[in-house]
Amino acid sequence: MISAPPAPVMRRPDRAIGFGLVAALVAGVLWYGIVVVTDRQFVYLAIGFGGLIGFAVVLGAGRAGVSTAVISIVISAIGIVASYYFINRHVIVEELTRQGGYEPVPLFGSFEQVKEIVRLGYREEPSQILFSIVAVVAAGVMGSRNH
Repeated sequence: MISAPPAPVMRRPDRAIGFGLVAALVAGVLWYGIVVVTDRQFVYLAIGFGGLIGFAVVLGAGRAGVSTAVISIVISAIGIVASYYFINRHVIVEELTRQGGYEPVPLFGSFEQVKEIVRLGYREEPSQILFSIVAVVAAGVMGSRNH
């Protein structure tokens, strides 16, 4: 009986994760800056966000596969939620300042505060849900292909 050859093992999982985290940080800062400056969100930024993370994970790993796709998806999901926390926090602070009252919103809040601010953003701006899904899918696609 002929069996399939074993699946290739990722050579450098630590580098894959490190490259992906750096890409998520860079993409998140860029996304935040563009949204703050333009006061708009663009779906192609979500594609770029996820694509950059997937590309970086494969680059760090040395080859693509299911494991790099999964790593890309997880890092992208965490990165997009973190980005939306800072974007939504910015919107809240701007609105409170505009109304003449300012209640401090911590830059790095507790898990509950972060969760509530992200949840509020998803509720008030449903396109954030779509953009999050697009980013995660793009990360998975790019993370599954050799470059």
